[in-house]
Amino acid sequence: PGTRSGVAIVNPQQSFLQILLRLINSEGDLIASRILNLPARNQVAQFVDELFLGLGQFRGSLHLTTSMPIAVLGLRQRSSGSLSTLPVGERAFGGINQSFGVVTVPAGIELNGQGQNIDSLGFWEAPDPSQTRLYVTAKNNRLVEVWQFPFLAGEQPPLQGVFGLGDVNGVVTDQLEDLLFVTQASPSSSIYAFSIPEQEFLGTFGTVDLGREPNLDLLDTPDGQRLLFVTSDAGDLVYVFELQGASGTLIDQFDPQGPGEIETILADDFYGILYVPDEERRGGIFAFTPDGTPYQNCAGRVDCASQFAEDVFQADAEGILMYRCQASGNDLGTGFLVVSDQRQDATEFEFFDRITWEHLGSLRITGVSNTDGIASTQQPLPEFPLGLLAVVDDDRSVHLLGWDGVLQATGLSCP
Repeated sequence: PGTRSGVAIVNPQQSFLQILLRLINSEGDLIASRILNLPARNQVAQFVDELFLGLGQFRGSLHLTTSMPIAVLGLRQRSSGSLSTLPVGERAFGGINQSFGVVTVPAGIELNGQGQNIDSLGFWEAPDPSQTRLYVTAKNNRLVEVWQFPFLAGEQPPLQGVFGLGDVNGVVTDQLEDLLFVTQASPSSSIYAFSIPEQEFLGTFGTVDLGREPNLDLLDTPDGQRLLFVTSDAGDLVYVFELQGASGTLIDQFDPQGPGEIETILADDFYGILYVPDEERRGGIFAFTPDGTPYQNCAGRVDCASQFAEDVFQADAEGILMYRCQASGNDLGTGFLVVSDQRQDATEFEFFDRITWEHLGSLRITGVSNTDGIASTQQPLPEFPLGLLAVVDDDRSVHLLGWDGVLQATGLSCP
């Protein structure tokens, strides 16, 4: 009582730094987080209640994550106004992970269902893990495979009969509203909505040309908007729909400058970033804000960048997912991105640090090649305490691997 704690931070680098600040209470729960932008060779000193306005009484610790070394000093001000220093814990910098080179792991559970020329994947995490599902789109026979945990021998009746003409391509689940959205290519060019777990068809929306391989992802904004971003290779556009339950209203569109032909897209709610792989030109990954402006990442760079992995991919950059480090179910803002390099001989799953975008390494799965879609669930499941990684194998089947085994093989971890 009557004391205030703070921190003094010095950026000795020649480049602008983004510093992730996290407040963790004495029970280990994430209370709040934010990004602090600190110019090159600059400093800041603030109390915790200035860094996090409206905090109130708090007992716990302040954690800082950045990509390069910084100088940090803890401060305490007593009710008398006198200042003293506080001890600072173990210091580390960079992304949360170290590079691991190229690693090969054995194939996991294989699911071979009714779909022909399968493409995209999406998990729905049920309140009861035994009801968790995996959805798999199939282009040629226009259906969505449905698999229920424990998945092997768990194929359910597919979603079919409601789709029009055109490949059934993209899929995303809405965990908040328990909805499934599926994109169908031209000439139907529609977004289909289904309830989960009932899988009742709820209708379609979207009156734009979605081209040959439309895909999609959801983003929740800080002001409460729920946005669905849908890609179209007809004009290489991204359409933005504001969701109202199972329907959506087109509110914007933009041409993501940089990538060649586009298909997949990934939304990061924590930072407000959209990631778009360059599918054809092997130009890497491009990052945008929700309005289509290039997102400038300055972490550990002399010059900020909105593109990375320019020299990583040897084939099409296809599926993309994010592994989020969490505390008590809250996103900590750290983790890594995974993008499939669709090689015909053996797919390489490229890993990138979520903060710095540094290439961490390549994962191969024995016998898996020509991968389109990938998906992740971090829901603890029986026999899979850290959840599952799902990958498409050569348009025919899906392989499931426990994240615990993948992290062990690569040496990756969360703090």
